[in-house]
Amino acid sequence: MAIHTHFHGRIFPLFETMAEALQEARPSQTDEVRDSHNMTIILCRACLVEGVLEEQAYRVIEYYRAKYRQVNIPEFTTRKPVNTFVNRMIEDLESRVGRSTGIENFSTLLNSLLGGSLLSDPSIAPCAEGIRVMFQLRNVIAHGRAVRASIQLHGLELDNGEEDFRGGYSMAEKYLLKTGIIDKKFTSRGAGNWIFSDGVADHFTLITGQFMSALVKYIDTALEGLEKSTIAVPRQG
Repeated sequence: MAIHTHFHGRIFPLFETMAEALQEARPSQTDEVRDSHNMTIILCRACLVEGVLEEQAYRVIEYYRAKYRQVNIPEFTTRKPVNTFVNRMIEDLESRVGRSTGIENFSTLLNSLLGGSLLSDPSIAPCAEGIRVMFQLRNVIAHGRAVRASIQLHGLELDNGEEDFRGGYSMAEKYLLKTGIIDKKFTSRGAGNWIFSDGVADHFTLITGQFMSALVKYIDTALEGLEKSTIAVPRQG
């Protein structure tokens, strides 16, 4: 029998440390450096949430693993194939966790593990849109994408044109305008750093804190519910 020793080292708390350090340093910086700080804070907050999602998904899998270890199957001919199947399923789930990125993939995985709908839960739904937007924004920032938009004018006034603005930056702009975090569109400013203000970075800091707290409580409640539930096991023979 092989004995496996597993090692686990978290890195996501470093993203929170970095974000907090950048927020503290902002007041003494030039405008350009301040904008870069805010851009990095958004990246850090998204990575922090992703790290917490990964940890919580592994936590749920470990719960099921521990429960299965308590199952006694005396007959070897039954125990061996069942053990093989369960171990393969757990390996597959852990592989899915390792490949998952972003809120949508993790929510789908957690919905499969726990039932229900993570992003529709009353404690999480209020910040779900902001979390989705933050991950879309993180993706375009992480790849160094330029902000691009165009307007087809129907006259001499800029307001009479049709705007073509798509992708992660556009999603973020619509959300931030709707919530009142920003008051000007990219096409009215033409500067790529229009979205990297203190207010934007602080807003995503706020909603990530709310989401992570609600996420842990959601999983606590789901696991407590599993503990209280009973499953009827058919008697053999």
